[in-house]
Amino acid sequence: MAGSSLSARTLSKLVILLTVILQLSTAQRTWTEWSPCTATCGPGVRHRYLQCLPSAQNCYGNQKQYKVCNVEDCKGKGNDYRSTECRKYNSKKHRGRFFQWEKYILPSRQCALTCRAVYYGLHQTFRGEVRDGTFCDDTSTDKVCIQGRCITVGCDGIVGSGAVVDRCGVCNGNNRDCQTISGIYTRASLPYGYNLITRIPVGACNINITELGASRNYLAFRLQNGSYVMNGNNRLSRAGDYEAAGTTFTYRKREGAGCPGECVRAKGPVNQTVDVQLLYYRTSPGILYQFTIPKHMTKAAMEAIIPRLKVGNQFNPAVDQPLADGSMQSAYETGYENIPTGEGSYPFPKDYRPRIIPNRRTSVQSPPQYIPYSGVKPELQSLTLSGRGQSRNLTESQQRQYSAYYGPFKPNQAVSGDYGRRYATLSSDTARNNAINQGYPVQNNNVINNRPPVLAARNIPDASRYDWRIVGFTECSLTCGRGVQQTKIVCLERDRNLIVTDDNCVPTTRPAVQTIQCNIRICPPGWDIGNWSDCSVSCGRGMQTRPVVCAQRVSSTSRIDVQPSKCPSPRPESSRTCMNKPCAEWKVGDWQKCSSVCGKGERSRLVVCHSVDDRNVTDDQCEGLKPLDIQICDMGSCAQGWFHSPWSRKCFPSCGRGHRSRQVYCSSPDGSQISEAKCQSKKPKQKKACRNKRPCGGYWFAGPWSECSSTCGSGVQERSVICVKKLDKKLFTIVGKENCRGRDKPEMERPCEQLPPCQPQWFMTPWTQCSASCGTGTKTREVRCMDPELAPSSTCTANKKPSQQNICNTQPCTDESVQQDPSCKDVYKFCRLAGPARLCSYPFYQENCCSSCQTYQHRKTKEKP
Repeated sequence: MAGSSLSARTLSKLVILLTVILQLSTAQRTWTEWSPCTATCGPGVRHRYLQCLPSAQNCYGNQKQYKVCNVEDCKGKGNDYRSTECRKYNSKKHRGRFFQWEKYILPSRQCALTCRAVYYGLHQTFRGEVRDGTFCDDTSTDKVCIQGRCITVGCDGIVGSGAVVDRCGVCNGNNRDCQTISGIYTRASLPYGYNLITRIPVGACNINITELGASRNYLAFRLQNGSYVMNGNNRLSRAGDYEAAGTTFTYRKREGAGCPGECVRAKGPVNQTVDVQLLYYRTSPGILYQFTIPKHMTKAAMEAIIPRLKVGNQFNPAVDQPLADGSMQSAYETGYENIPTGEGSYPFPKDYRPRIIPNRRTSVQSPPQYIPYSGVKPELQSLTLSGRGQSRNLTESQQRQYSAYYGPFKPNQAVSGDYGRRYATLSSDTARNNAINQGYPVQNNNVINNRPPVLAARNIPDASRYDWRIVGFTECSLTCGRGVQQTKIVCLERDRNLIVTDDNCVPTTRPAVQTIQCNIRICPPGWDIGNWSDCSVSCGRGMQTRPVVCAQRVSSTSRIDVQPSKCPSPRPESSRTCMNKPCAEWKVGDWQKCSSVCGKGERSRLVVCHSVDDRNVTDDQCEGLKPLDIQICDMGSCAQGWFHSPWSRKCFPSCGRGHRSRQVYCSSPDGSQISEAKCQSKKPKQKKACRNKRPCGGYWFAGPWSECSSTCGSGVQERSVICVKKLDKKLFTIVGKENCRGRDKPEMERPCEQLPPCQPQWFMTPWTQCSASCGTGTKTREVRCMDPELAPSSTCTANKKPSQQNICNTQPCTDESVQQDPSCKDVYKFCRLAGPARLCSYPFYQENCCSSCQTYQHRKTKEKP
């Protein structure tokens, strides 16, 4: 236990020490300004450094940070960085010829400059690194190249920051700045055609619309201008990605558990309201919809997603949209039958398939519900509209029933087809207080238009059609020992004998709940176990007890104790040990310095037994062995003295003033290197000044540009650049390039300017071998007209076409009568000229041009008369 305590304390001190060092280091450092962007267009980066302040002490290290800039593409096709860099090599020969290069990204080396030859399968890596900030590929902008490595960019634009967008669309957020809106559309039967499911408001993110099973229906998304994203105008769409409303909608069909029917996903945010519709043909299995909206937009979003919402008898213009053809009639039937889910709502299991029997007289069901963050859970009410949502007045009979249920009826209270609650006309203060208690928004101490929405006219009890019925009992509260059951009471439609919601029946006629006894038999013997008591001591080891009695339960409040032998074995334990924090524990201080600076010595620390009441006690009150308070320490070998190597032979740098250096170290008696603090004397110098005979200094001298390497098309000019130094007024000498500043060196190559385009020209193959070795033969070659792209052409000048045939080996053949020694051969090609030049009289030519000289002499002999 003492060892564990020591380890915990040591770890705690290390954490505190590291935190203090980090705070001190951060407090003494500051970021520099961002550098200019590395690109004027297209992706680039800025960088900055975390530098130590001049007055800083104990400031550790520098840090460099990159930030993406200029993510807009350069104007014009093919003007991005990689394409521009590849085109620079069009004027340079590769493998002995010129190519037209285009950009190419190798998957294995995304940050290298690789180009591909147009019309050829050849690709070549010209540089190992592209410019910092270049995208790793053309498909995404979240990864850039930095110093030849592909690194992910955070949502804050900082390379390698790891910042990501949360589900609320906030960069590096905590998922607390938005509200989840979700619901389930459960109506199975709908009118054929397009039916509204919900509305996705402006700013919604993380959109998920999922059909809960396979069906023959189709999801359709409608924009504000009447156009459809998919499955519109009775024309079906393929699964895929669709760009609309500022985001990408991914449309999928029957892909398994996550998408059993049709489903649509979108990251968002959307920049306009989108209607989610169902193109209905057959029974609907239900539709789940879910999205998030920023919290500050919750009120506006809820007004947008509830169609034809009335507040104070005024339609919300933002949601009462006309048809695409311009008519003011409602675009489609509203038919909500939703179960609210999401934050603050009731849990909804994944595999739960709800089946609700709504008010059978309603044509519009409860809208999707926003559950406030405060936890208020307003109950949903079944609502009804006549026809397409028109208001109608109550009959006298309905007024009497309304008054019996809700209170006195007033004529101006007659009611429209609104979504809302059951409210009578109230005073301003009462309406405001009720609205606050029920979770309604209040602005300027007023409910919107000073009155909350009122209930639809037909949502009143009807005793002529509905009646209360007792349909059974609840389960017994106990399996034995006299439990209780209560009657189950439901509201029943008489004609169809169908259970409906309770608000259809008159509440005053509801039967009282009846309670009966059940399972009255005495329970068999069993162990009656109580709760554990508190530990007998406040520190150290103690005991806990609990009552364990063999008994038979007679009722929920009484029991009979019986012999322990009648209860099953084993008997549960009635006592156990408990361990609270120790009453005293070892308190260990830090080790002191070693008593010796070298060799072996001792070090000590304070170890005391410390009680929980913060006082030192005797060692026998602490458990476990006492930690060591004295320890042998070895500070290493004692020093013998300073050792140094000879001075370096060369003076560095190689011109002007410089220095010579040597190595110096503190040595132990065995010759090994030890800490310099152990050598008592002053450390010898490691550098001394020196001066070279040759002074430093020089400047670049550039020669004239050469002629262009090509007379047409693209070519380059070159020139020589050397580093020179002036020795006298008119005397210069060439020195090494290290004597000149490298960054000032003039360019040695440049592209030629404004060359005319190349014209087609004749290309030819090498001559074939001569058809005869002597006595005049012929040799041939192929000649073709090619354009600058090396494609066949017919526009070359015909009178400039090179010859395709020529004579060769015109010299007469050797007389076969000449008998030559096989070893008599010509060593050089010019030997055939040795005879006419009268050189065969010399021994050198007689030996190395033996064959030609003998043939020449033989011919001369035959020519003599």
